[in-house]
Amino acid sequence: MEKLLSVIVPAYNVENYITKCLQSFADAEKKDRLEIIVVNDGSTDKTAAIAESYCEAYPDIFYLYTKLNGGHGSAVNYGIERVHAKYFHVVDADDWMESPVLDRFLAFLEHMDVDMVANHFKCVEDGTFRVLDERVCITEPSLCKKALAFDEVAESIPLIRIHALTLRTAFYKEHHIRIDGYRYYVDFEYTLFPIPYVETIAFFDEYLTMYRLGRNGQSVSMKSMQKNRGNHRKVIDALLHYYDMHPQISTEKRRYLDMGISKIVENQFQIYISMGMQKGIRKEMKAFDRMLKEDYPGIYQAVSKRSIWMLRKTDYWILPAGYIVYRIVKRKKL
Repeated sequence: MEKLLSVIVPAYNVENYITKCLQSFADAEKKDRLEIIVVNDGSTDKTAAIAESYCEAYPDIFYLYTKLNGGHGSAVNYGIERVHAKYFHVVDADDWMESPVLDRFLAFLEHMDVDMVANHFKCVEDGTFRVLDERVCITEPSLCKKALAFDEVAESIPLIRIHALTLRTAFYKEHHIRIDGYRYYVDFEYTLFPIPYVETIAFFDEYLTMYRLGRNGQSVSMKSMQKNRGNHRKVIDALLHYYDMHPQISTEKRRYLDMGISKIVENQFQIYISMGMQKGIRKEMKAFDRMLKEDYPGIYQAVSKRSIWMLRKTDYWILPAGYIVYRIVKRKKL
């Protein structure tokens, strides 16, 4: 029987987390429709050994590939090259899918032939597994579980995150889409690079994926984002370059890209605010925002955070106050 869904699991030194991830697929009833591709990105711990144990127990489902360390993007690219199923989805090794929901998702995919599928997902706290947030892919029930034209529903779609995204393999490979390696924060590239080509989409209105937050050393922590802000800016530059490469896309797709890129722009502002007392940060932030306003007005206007618009209205002079608020909020969360 042809595989219906490939799940790519990029893995780097996640020996304490990967078992929960892989077991969620082993527990699925429709394992015959699944293909799990674990890409060991040069781990130095027991990550590969744990993955190998699943390959031995379920040789027709789990596949392990080991490569030199090249970062999350390179592991995703490597995995996609080895996909044989009709659809694929990326699940980081510290995240997982809910097995009963996965069975229903596979049944749903059996009747679909679309470029892109979006699903609900939950953000859960590391250690306690407490649900921190529930993210929906669409709020209108009448739009769920059927094929739709992307342009007709684009304005109703919140940004589809990596945890919510399934893509048709032939569609992705046909357009030779690749994301950057050796870099953090390429999730935005992965979710936005396909948009100029997407014609059809379907929404699966169940919480399929679980996204772990709060893990020590996670790249989305503010401390890590401060350290890697150059990396973060390079991803923004790559997205802006890609935006420029597709001037002929529909108005609906353009607006979606404006909205999507604005979200990583908002993250860049959060980095600036968290470093607001450091010399040169206001000047750097002001130059960055001026570039957006002059060259990418759609993205500039799509920014939705009130704190950023307050900075703009005060010519960024309230940055020190924003830093103080950030520190107070951070202490309350500790």
